[in-house]
Amino acid sequence: MTLELRHVRMFAVLAAASSLWNAARELGVTQPTASRMLREIETAVGVWLVTRGPHGAVLTARGEAFAQRCEDVLRGFDALVDPGRWEPWSVTVAYEWAGSDAAVSGAVRAWSTAHPDGACRLTQLAAPDVAVARGTADVAVVRGPVSAPGVRNRVLHREERAVVFSRDSVLSDVPRVAPGDLAGLHAVVNPHGGTTTAEWLAHIGPVEVVPVRGVDEWIVAIAADPRRFGITPASTMRYYNHPALVVRPSAGLEPVPVHLVWRDGECSPAVTEFVRLVQENA
Repeated sequence: MTLELRHVRMFAVLAAASSLWNAARELGVTQPTASRMLREIETAVGVWLVTRGPHGAVLTARGEAFAQRCEDVLRGFDALVDPGRWEPWSVTVAYEWAGSDAAVSGAVRAWSTAHPDGACRLTQLAAPDVAVARGTADVAVVRGPVSAPGVRNRVLHREERAVVFSRDSVLSDVPRVAPGDLAGLHAVVNPHGGTTTAEWLAHIGPVEVVPVRGVDEWIVAIAADPRRFGITPASTMRYYNHPALVVRPSAGLEPVPVHLVWRDGECSPAVTEFVRLVQENA
């Protein structure tokens, strides 16, 4: 006889259930039916796959190998009847500024190796967590708080803050800048997406806030006045440079959480796979 998919599924269930009775119950058939199917399987393959003893059905060495082949067949069949698995996978990853993140970059490389026909798009957006909530992005990297509704997030790591100022600033001789060193200076703040807000600055002492729009304007504003400074995640200045600026590590400033964000209840296998790869590379 020829094996059918029902035989493959039955043997995979038997391997996990350890007894014909349990396998029959899980399959919704009688035990005599399960026994007959096992005889049909062994007749078709021509070897003993199971020994019966006081502790139930025990797979032989060949039975163990056959069970693994059954699992492979079932995974292949499930992929065959699920268009989401055989259509090219795609995922859109949003970030706001300072590039993506090392864990995300590692996941993109792993994705490209595992899914050479799939697309992994990186896009810079003003509010990446909102983009995920609205469905215009699948995954986001967010530095600072996550406020969008209907999303899940995981902190990948916490990034130290750096202090940026002009070369002729009074901070030039300070190797690590502490909150007390900043009192009385002017803080340049991007209120439209920065991780250092006017409210956050309140705990470091009296400072005048200079609002700007975007990273480029932030850099130019700091370089233009030695009384000004900016606070940013350390990675920012790996992507931006200005000959008039100095970047120093901070001391005693709260680090910035870096979140991975995806939709709550996400069921896309492509997104689930990408989230897994990011977590493996974190």
